[in-house]
Amino acid sequence: MQTDEVPYIDSAGPQKRFSIALTFPGERRKFVRQVALHISGHVGRERVLYDEFYEAEFARPDLDTHLQSLYHHEAELIAVLLCVEYERKEWCGLEWRVVRELIKQRQAPKIMLLRFDDTDIPGLFSIDGSVWIEDRTPQQVGDLILERYRMESGGTQPLRAPHLGLHGVSPAPLHFIGRSELLAEVTDRARRRESHVFGITGMPGVGKTTVARKLAESLEPDYPDAQLFFDLKGDTSRPISAKTVMEEVVRAFNPSRRIAQSEASQRNFYLDELHGRRVLLIADNVRSADQVRPLIPKGNCFLLVTSRWTLEDLDQELLESLPNSDAVRLLTRVTPRLLDEELRKVERLAAFCGNLPLALRAVGCTLQRHVSLAVAEYLQRIQEEVLGEIDPWIQRSTAAALKSSYDLLNEELQRCFRILGVFPDSYDVEAAQAVCERLSEQVRSALDELLSYGLIEFSEKRFRLHDLVRVFAQKLTTASERSAGRRRHAHHFLEVLKRVQLLYSAGGQHRLESLNTLAEEWTHIQAGQRWSADNLISDSDAAALCWRYAHDASDCLRVHLHGLECIRWRKDALDAAEKLGDLEWIALALSGLGWAFKDSSDYARAIECHTRHLRLARTHRRRDWECEALSALALAHHSLGPVNTRAGAGRRDRRRRPGPCGTRSPPPGRGARA
Repeated sequence: MQTDEVPYIDSAGPQKRFSIALTFPGERRKFVRQVALHISGHVGRERVLYDEFYEAEFARPDLDTHLQSLYHHEAELIAVLLCVEYERKEWCGLEWRVVRELIKQRQAPKIMLLRFDDTDIPGLFSIDGSVWIEDRTPQQVGDLILERYRMESGGTQPLRAPHLGLHGVSPAPLHFIGRSELLAEVTDRARRRESHVFGITGMPGVGKTTVARKLAESLEPDYPDAQLFFDLKGDTSRPISAKTVMEEVVRAFNPSRRIAQSEASQRNFYLDELHGRRVLLIADNVRSADQVRPLIPKGNCFLLVTSRWTLEDLDQELLESLPNSDAVRLLTRVTPRLLDEELRKVERLAAFCGNLPLALRAVGCTLQRHVSLAVAEYLQRIQEEVLGEIDPWIQRSTAAALKSSYDLLNEELQRCFRILGVFPDSYDVEAAQAVCERLSEQVRSALDELLSYGLIEFSEKRFRLHDLVRVFAQKLTTASERSAGRRRHAHHFLEVLKRVQLLYSAGGQHRLESLNTLAEEWTHIQAGQRWSADNLISDSDAAALCWRYAHDASDCLRVHLHGLECIRWRKDALDAAEKLGDLEWIALALSGLGWAFKDSSDYARAIECHTRHLRLARTHRRRDWECEALSALALAHHSLGPVNTRAGAGRRDRRRRPGPCGTRSPPPGRGARA
């Protein structure tokens, strides 16, 4: 029997209900709430024993005994946050009795002691180890608890992918200005929940993503379970599908849940995981309403969409450039020395930026970086800047602002900036080092410089270029520079893919780590494979890369490659192997393509590929290939089923028509005997 699901992680779930339990006095609730939210972003809200997460369950007359049972029997690690109030509180006393009982039963490794102060606690002595946390942030405390949890679980318990923390929306810039009316309107809609989706549209650089992040900050109390951010890459030739986003949401809440092959089934899983939760979803950089329609949630969840295009049939608001007064305020916040300039000069500077936040920040950062550069001189530079049309979406004012910042860079920084345009998504220092071909410290210094000019962004230990800045950088590169950069990019992320495969093969916690890395770098891996496939005919190095992308990490790739995309990668690998004339690679490519067709239930084409593999094996007298091909053929024929039970199957099997691999089907019976 076929199912509509494929496995994601083959690990058994934890035996106890909670990974981590928190016991603390109410006076420390504000601090502990942030600790609980941070921990839940890694292990899941349902795996953290924190009272605000279970208000309905705890509304019962026998709460005292129920809590003691949960702490004693259902928690893998108990984090005790000690302070003067803890010693005095009755409820803390009930929970402390459980802790003492566990210590008596020689289960001390289940207990982690954290201290706000040095209050004497009955039952504790000076030799009992604890962590002093008064000077630490909630996130730091949460990380300490997670580190202890990993140690006690032997590194086998599933943790959330760090790139998709449940509260991982990057904060809005510190210099955020204006948009108060729009923020109030969307906040009101999201709180009333009369609808479950709202769109913000507008030209690039106008600040749509920044507004979305600002809304996530203000709506966090209303959507405490999660705020999830997705870049759907609507401005590229390969936008992210709704099904991919739904898979990521399901993984965020339930890493061990299976992935459905159809979008309809995946939506059922998606809605099931969101049910009963209050989650804010942000779909950024959307191509059309159709791209996000399957993502519209139900219940107490809300979807916020940003797009440079009009979203048909969705409630939306057009975001325009900042009013003059707000544009001036933004400039003076980024560049405080402008407060000493004449207002009319600052207004002219803002006007030349089109009052667009992207251009205003780039200009402001540049002026702040070059304190000796007079505003009048800078205005003259922008006025004299003659720049051709970069992109239909980019106003000349934005292009001129970026170009004026670029011109102030030294030659090495300009080269680095241009090459960074090859990255389609956020990247780390190691990737920048590989693409720029510079030492790590040189690259770090260059990235810091570009960051100070406002030409790149930094968040969550990764750098990125705004989509407009990326287009600007790409237009400045020469054909040879761009080709060399793409080649180095493809080579680097093939090495990343190999490391992912090694971790995946190690199993256990390493397998989850590999899948986290694969998801985080997936856009780059796809881009590297696509470049190698596009160039395999004229470039032997690209052909070798193309084959390796499909075969050097075939086990972990099955998690991300499904259906037509998997078949395309396998076909590209076969074309590459034939271009290189490598028989070993051709045999492996035929086998891989056959299995891809079988996984997609296209058994006839799977048989054609495995038959060609078999003929190649017999031609070159390779018994190992022959055994593999015969085994695969037997499984494919078994999956196809008996011919007399399928309508018209006999007629279809007797026809020998060409297949996608350039072969013909075997005569009736030959494949079955094999």
